[in-house]
Amino acid sequence: MLGGLVFGVLAASISINEEIEGRTAITLMSKPVTRRQFLIGKFLGIMLAALALTLLIGWSMNWALHVQPNFNPLDEVFDPMPAQAQEAIKPRLLRLASAEIGPLVNGIAMYSGDALANGLGTLLGFGKVMVLLAIAATLATRMPMITNLVICLGVFFLGHLAPVLNRVSEQLKQRSPGNTAFSLVNFLTQLLETITPALEYFDMGPAIIRDTPMNLWAFAAYVGSISLYAIVYTAIAMLFGLILFEDRDLA
Repeated sequence: MLGGLVFGVLAASISINEEIEGRTAITLMSKPVTRRQFLIGKFLGIMLAALALTLLIGWSMNWALHVQPNFNPLDEVFDPMPAQAQEAIKPRLLRLASAEIGPLVNGIAMYSGDALANGLGTLLGFGKVMVLLAIAATLATRMPMITNLVICLGVFFLGHLAPVLNRVSEQLKQRSPGNTAFSLVNFLTQLLETITPALEYFDMGPAIIRDTPMNLWAFAAYVGSISLYAIVYTAIAMLFGLILFEDRDLA
């Protein structure tokens, strides 16, 4: 997640703003290319490049986790999610295959189950990349690279801290219901949590550090709902970016 995030924010901050400030965007606008197509095309191109980087790093990490027990046999860790995926995939593949290629199908089922389970975590992390990339692309239409990076860094921290601050302010408000200062702080933290993206939803920590194993299909449903949230937040951020870019003087 972090590799794709840093690449995406830097690429959006540099590419979009330099095209505008360097007057290269004027040349593009002289062609049959609208401002909407320019901004969305930049966003989609950078997002696909960040996705490729995320998949490459995720693929390397999966192989590292696969061979790690051979180098450290004392670390007896078992992840039930790949096993659940393999149990769901293997019977369906074996019904379609002959007995001669049974071992091959068994290997395909093992690899597919591992890829499916680990791919959910990769998809969850990429949702955070997509949200912050949309914010960076929106800010790049009006702000230089340094300012953009500082604001994106602030959004990153606030997106993780806002829910915590809201819970703390809620507890303080309940302890002193008549305190106006605590009520004002609680209102501000609620506003901050509403505006900033809820980046804690994209963390894999709660899914990994648990007392009981998580069901694969329940986790898949959670990843689907959070991915939908990421798409909606990205669309809203890009809509604001289009509004800001429409009024931007390129000459």
